[in-house]
Formats: sequence, C-alpha cells, structure tokens
Amino acid sequence: MSDFPHTNSQPKNSLSPFSFRPACLRTWQYINEEFENFLRCGILAYGFGRVHCAGCQTDILYAFSCKGRGFCPSCGARRMAEAAIYLTDTLIPLVPVRQFVVTFPPPLRLWLARSQTLAAKICRRVSDALSEHLQRESGIKDGLTGSVMFIQRFGSGANLNVHCHIIVLDGAYEEKSTGRLEFYTAKAPTAESITRLVQVIAKRVNKHLLKKGYLEEFEDLTVLGNTEDIFSAQRDDVHLPAQGASVGYRIAFGPQAGQPVRRFKTSHSTWPAEDDVEATSDACVKAGGYSVHAATAMKSHERERMENLVRYMARPAIAEERLALLPDGSIRLQLKTSWRDGTQFLLFTPSEFIEKLIALVPLPKFHLTRYYGVFAKASKFRDKLPDRPPP
Repeated sequence: MSDFPHTNSQPKNSLSPFSFRPACLRTWQYINEEFENFLRCGILAYGFGRVHCAGCQTDILYAFSCKGRGFCPSCGARRMAEAAIYLTDTLIPLVPVRQFVVTFPPPLRLWLARSQTLAAKICRRVSDALSEHLQRESGIKDGLTGSVMFIQRFGSGANLNVHCHIIVLDGAYEEKSTGRLEFYTAKAPTAESITRLVQVIAKRVNKHLLKKGYLEEFEDLTVLGNTEDIFSAQRDDVHLPAQGASVGYRIAFGPQAGQPVRRFKTSHSTWPAEDDVEATSDACVKAGGYSVHAATAMKSHERERMENLVRYMARPAIAEERLALLPDGSIRLQLKTSWRDGTQFLLFTPSEFIEKLIALVPLPKFHLTRYYGVFAKASKFRDKLPDRPPP
C-alpha cells in the first residue's frame, strides 16, 4: 500500500481545498464529505492500491476512489458498468425484458428526495402495479415477476428530478406442480393497457399521500397538505433550499436567488386529476401528473443490447463531455436534447453550479437500486430461475 495516508493531512480547523464553499455548507457532514472526497478522487497522493502480476512481474497502481453517489463521473461510471455486467451475466435469465420509466408530479419529486421512508413506500406501490400489469398481460394469475428499479435523481439540466427506470421480465413465471418454472411472455403494450397501468399507479400513490396527510381533499379538488414531517427530519439550511430550487430550474442562493436558470437558445397548488390522460404513443401515457413509458423491449438473445440499456439506466448524473468552462468563468452545460422552446445549453456561475451539485447528493443510506419479485434477496426463486446466462 501507499506510504501516503488516505486522510486529509490538513488540521481540522484549516481551510480545505473546497474553501470556496459557503459557510452554511458546514452544517451537514455528508455534503462536506461528498465534495472533499470528490476533490481527492483518483489522486495517487491520497492513497492507492498496488496490483502485482506474478507472471509478468508487472505492478499497476490504482488510486482510491471517492465512492461518491451524487455527481462524481468516474465513480458513477464504475457503478454503472458493474451493475450492467451483474444484471446481464448473472441475475437476469435468458427471457424477454422491457424497460418502464415512471415519472412523478414535481412536488412529489422533492418529497421523494427528502424522505427515504416515503420513497420506499412509493417504489413498492409502483412495483406492485407493474407486477399485476405483467400478470394480466401474460395471462398468469399470481405469476412470478421480477424487476430491478434504478432511482434516477437527475435530469439532463443537472436538475433534481427523481424518477424510476425499471427493467422487468416481460412476462411472468408459473410454478408447475413438479416445481418447474415456465415463463409466459406478456402481450405488447397498448395505449389502453398502459393507461390502465399509469392510472393504477397514480391512484395508489395518491391514496398513500392522502393517508399520510401530504395531500388533502377539498370539495372536488385534491390540494397539497401538511408535509412538515418530510422536511423537519433534516434541519439543514443548504440541502433543502438547493433541492427545492433545483426541481424548478431556479437558483437558491446568491444575488440571483429565486431567478430561473439562464438559458441559451439555437407551479400550481392543486394536484393533477387522475383522469387527466394524455397518450403520446401506444406505450407512453401521462395521467394525473404521472407518466409511464414502456416502448423499449429486448428479446431473450439480445444480451448486448440489454447491457447497454442497463448502463443507460444506471448512468451517472453528470457527463464531463457536456460541460465547458467559458472565458468569462461561466459553466456551460449542453443538454442531451433541445427543449421545446429551443434551449440547447444552460449557463451557471461557479457557485450556481456547485448549488446544483449539492441538490444531487442523496441523503445518507438512501437506496438508489431496488430489487423486487423473484430478484429480491428474500425470494426463494432468486437462485433457482431457469434459463440462466451461461457462466
């Protein structure tokens, strides 16, 4: 191992390399550590491992990584590659799979970012609705389904946008009397079936929000209720304002506080109604502020394509190639696709960009990948599924 300790060699009370952070950022240790560790990520001076090959007598040095979960491109890319290899080569059997993308109303995105408990409950309801949909479309009542859910916290504009990318077995297993499992493929999605799915998700999630008091019914309207317990659990003065502003593409701190993010071109208090349906295609439907996209599917033999899909689902928040430092010191972020109004780039001052990175840092112990059905660790079928990938 290296003679250099993998710790900060500076005294605790001295200024760190991240000395330009606002003073209030010291409120929460996990935000400090995310930035401090990112500035040391991949630097040999802060510690490394040495790999020795006994055959060719070659030594390779690997610098320690920050293991950040918020915005580090290299650590995010490593986790992305590991997830894709694990799901493709080990976990998912050789059967058809499909991707479902589920989005939520903007206020709920902030609530999900702030509450691990609420996120777990909502993800479970989405998973249950998907399972029932696949059982119905495959014609197997009480069939065994499986899904892996990636909770993405970001949009293409480095904004906080909590939504779910879910890879599911495109069908259901039926357990025969002999104990053998047989897979039945689900029918292709239609506008009617996806509309039913998104309405079920909206109804169940809204019912839970009403039960918790986060929504309230007033005559024929559903309005925002009391969400104090979501925001009182963490009494910080940086993370919450940064996240709240990021959801709405606005600036939280500095002279431009409250202003929209600058764009370069080449919210209501009532809750959306569940019966407000808009179908943009047979496999993409919006209803009640929620949406489900299910147009991407792969056959059992398309493993390389599936691996690329998982890499997309598990990708990191920030791609370095889309960032540019302009001569005036501003940071330009190129969008993946132009917005409807023609916006192709977003411009940030350095402090505004740091603010957006703060919003992308998840709360400690917030699980970003979840396994359901036959893929759950507690499932007795997890290691017994037929049609496993060859070793």
